[in-house]
Amino acid sequence: MPVPMGVGVGDGESPQLKCPDPMEQRRVIPIKKIAVIVNPASGGSEAPLRALNEALATFESTVQVTQSVEDGARFSREAVSREVDLILVFGGDGTVSQVVDGLGGSAIPLLILRGGTGNLIADELNLPASIPENLALFADGKAWVRPVDLGIVNRKTRFILRCGCGLEVKALQETAYARKADWGKLAYAEGLLKGLSGHASIDFRIWIDESSEPIEESGVSLTVANAGRIGAGTLLISPTVSMSDGLLDDCLIQTASLKTVMEFFLSGLSGDEPDAGSLEAASIIRVQKARRIRVETGRPLEFHVDGEIQGMTPFEIEVCPSAAWVVVAPAPEDEPAA
Repeated sequence: MPVPMGVGVGDGESPQLKCPDPMEQRRVIPIKKIAVIVNPASGGSEAPLRALNEALATFESTVQVTQSVEDGARFSREAVSREVDLILVFGGDGTVSQVVDGLGGSAIPLLILRGGTGNLIADELNLPASIPENLALFADGKAWVRPVDLGIVNRKTRFILRCGCGLEVKALQETAYARKADWGKLAYAEGLLKGLSGHASIDFRIWIDESSEPIEESGVSLTVANAGRIGAGTLLISPTVSMSDGLLDDCLIQTASLKTVMEFFLSGLSGDEPDAGSLEAASIIRVQKARRIRVETGRPLEFHVDGEIQGMTPFEIEVCPSAAWVVVAPAPEDEPAA
């Protein structure tokens, strides 16, 4: 297998990129104008509208409700043109990803209210579990914000979680919408189980950063990750995957034992975290950091961007360090916002 010079595949090394510590970049901003984007199809145990109306009473605000998959990005672009101070999103990870893509590099921060099934982005940011607690983060007209990295696919579509092909796409396709509403995160486990059945090995050619020689590997799924959580309890792809390190993570499942993978995921969904704690530690996946990744497959395959099918392989991805801003809960050591 050809190995790009200087990348350090298999020797524990990874390319280093000096990226500012997100804790050092955190700051307080004033909030006066707010754009609210609501996905009415999102799940969740709380109806957001009453709490939203109360929280927005003292702010200049507009509320827009999505009706199609294009609306999130369109409403986000409109909010940028209105020069709002904050975009508040109620929806699942798909809605948040659409809004992020519409920002176009704007520094207007997002505040995520948990909706939908996964809420991986809110989990990554350690946001409060309830809507009232999240709304309290800007109640006094000020909010703590910090930057996060994004990925960009084929120099066009931005993403905040991950992009991939193979088993992950098949599992998404096998996850019925009705099951998501009824079963929550267990629906993804069912989709994974169906996807694993009879899934064939794929030949990958992967170019890392500036290398002219590809890595040639076989596996059942390849994911380029910007965030580590996988939607099963506290389980991770790898503890080294970060939204704030200025790098992406090329993650390959080389083989997939149905029994091993399902035991791992179901233990996370049940709340009993396995000893390994991550796919990498359980030797289910190998992870390699990079700034730029190009992926080709032996046969054309569909690939997804944050859970939405975007096209067919090949694809190329670059990291955009500190490309979006998000509202976060104050850290224990933070002084009260003055």
